[in-house]
Amino acid sequence: GSGNFRGHPEGLAYAAKRSTLWLGSDWSAEEIAQLRKFNPNSIVLTSINACETNREDLPDDYYLTNISRPASTKGRLQSWPGAWRLDLTNPAVQRMQAQLMYELVAFGGPEGNPVTTNGTAPLTYDGLFVDNVFMDDGAGANSEDIFHNSFTPIDRATGKAMVGFSERWRSGMVAELEMFREMMPHALLDGHAMDLQDGNITANFNAISIGFTTPEIVEGRQSFAEGFQSYEDWMTLPAVRALHFPLSHSFSYTNLKSPCAEQR
Repeated sequence: GSGNFRGHPEGLAYAAKRSTLWLGSDWSAEEIAQLRKFNPNSIVLTSINACETNREDLPDDYYLTNISRPASTKGRLQSWPGAWRLDLTNPAVQRMQAQLMYELVAFGGPEGNPVTTNGTAPLTYDGLFVDNVFMDDGAGANSEDIFHNSFTPIDRATGKAMVGFSERWRSGMVAELEMFREMMPHALLDGHAMDLQDGNITANFNAISIGFTTPEIVEGRQSFAEGFQSYEDWMTLPAVRALHFPLSHSFSYTNLKSPCAEQR
C-alpha cells in the first residue's frame, strides 16, 4: 500500500525501487507518473470493497438489513468496525458499486472515494483490487455481524425474511462485476475471497490475492503445502481472463463516459 511509503526521505524513488505491483494504493496521477519514471514496469491498482461501505448516509434500502431491525444498528449488518454490508440484491446498489469502481480507476482516490467525477478523466490507475468478492456464500458471510449477533436479511418488498437470499446475492455480485467490465474491459482486476471454481470469477478477474496465506503459514496455522496449493489452484485453472496491458500504459483517453452514470 502507498501509505507504507509516504514521507520517506527518498520519496517516490524509494517506493519505486521496492515495489512494482501496487494493490490498494491511493497514489495520485502525478505520483504514479513519477513512480513510472523510476520504475517503468510499475503496475498501480486502487481498491474497493465489493460489498461493504463506511458511508452511513446512503438510502436505507442500500444496506443489508436484519429482519429484527435492532435500534442499536438501525438493523444494519456491521461487518467490520465502521463498515456496513451493502444489499447486493438491490439493483441500485449494484449500479452504485460498478460506478464507483469505474470512477476510482478513471479519476483516482482512496478506497471507495473517487476524487472527482467532473471534467476529463485522467485514467489514473491500471485497475482495481476488489476485496471480499463473496460469491457463493451470501448466506454464510451474512448470517451474523462482527459481534456474532444472528442476522436474517429482510426482503423490502414483503417485510419478511428474504427467500432465495444466496442466489439473489450471487446474482447481484455478478451484475456488479459485469457492469464494471462493460465499462472497462481492459482494466486489471485482482480479487480476494473468491470461489476459484466459479466461471464468473475467472471470466472477470486477472489475478487472485493470496496475501493472507503468508501470515497464516508464518504463524503455523497453515502448512506451506496448503498455502502453495491456493497458488497452484489459480495458476492451473483452464480458463482465466487474459491479462491485458495496463490501461494507463497503453491508452490515452480524453473523456471516459460511463453507461451507468445516468442511472446513478
